[in-house]
Amino acid sequence: MRNYQGHQIHDPAELLSARILIVFATHNGSNTLHTMLAAYEEVEQPTRSWAIVAVDNASTDETSQVLARYAKSLPLVTLDEAQPGKNHALNRALDAVGSSADLYIFTDDDAGPERDFLTQWEAVLEAKPDTELFGGAVTPYFAQEPPGWLRKYRPRVDPCQGRALQRRNWPQREPV
Repeated sequence: MRNYQGHQIHDPAELLSARILIVFATHNGSNTLHTMLAAYEEVEQPTRSWAIVAVDNASTDETSQVLARYAKSLPLVTLDEAQPGKNHALNRALDAVGSSADLYIFTDDDAGPERDFLTQWEAVLEAKPDTELFGGAVTPYFAQEPPGWLRKYRPRVDPCQGRALQRRNWPQREPV
């Protein structure tokens, strides 16, 4: 058993029974997982237990090593799904986690949270206990200027109204 910012980390079965579960699938995501998972190391801790359920979907790069590295510092469980396809991977996660969590957050392997990500979702859950489905905005981060076909839609995806998009509050980490 390890301690992660005041939360006890036990075996995978205990993590899968956390009250808040963050679920994502990844296929050859070793280039994006560092930024995403480093951001989860910095999130404010909610009052409910939480865990990340990552499904390695037939990756052939260093994805499994990246996930193993972050499992040492995060409440992270990795599942394997050999059948390619995001639906196969997410169904693998749903089979593993069951239906006992208070909140399931589905995300992607290139989406990093803000520091208050979990506490804000917990607050929404408490404010709207009878609501079964929530959604939220995603602010894109472009490592380089996006292609022209995407730039023409930027006003629709850029809530910053012309401000430069940048990572906000994301810790900088070199790949391991």
